[in-house]
Amino acid sequence: SLEEYIDSGKSDVIATAKVVSRGEAYKMATAYEIELGEVYKGDAKSGDKLTLITDYSVYDGETYRTSGSTVFHVGSEYLVFLKGVGMDELVPEAGSADKVWFVNPPPVGAVKISGEYTTKYFYDSYKTVSDLKKGVSELCK
Repeated sequence: SLEEYIDSGKSDVIATAKVVSRGEAYKMATAYEIELGEVYKGDAKSGDKLTLITDYSVYDGETYRTSGSTVFHVGSEYLVFLKGVGMDELVPEAGSADKVWFVNPPPVGAVKISGEYTTKYFYDSYKTVSDLKKGVSELCK
């Protein structure tokens, strides 16, 4: 259930986010800049810009994607469940403590909320975007 997913503590930040730009594509990963809207959980605040790393890419003419990954589109908005990792943990030689963010693994770590909304997985009980956002807000209190 959504409640169990939120209570699991897997997410450092739960928020709405707009994809501002697409950055570098690597084999099996693409970087995006996202801007947070409503923040339901975590130390982040509305308007913060974060670097999101996804497990989807088109690299050297080939498409790489893991099962359950979300394909993000610039300009679209999503409800995201994020885990933050320090760059120094990923690449010690980088010498940077800046965080990058990853979408939590399936069943659903990101839900597109702009355009047509379709329910799936454990969000089936939320028939509209506003119902889903209200549910998340209440569960994160």
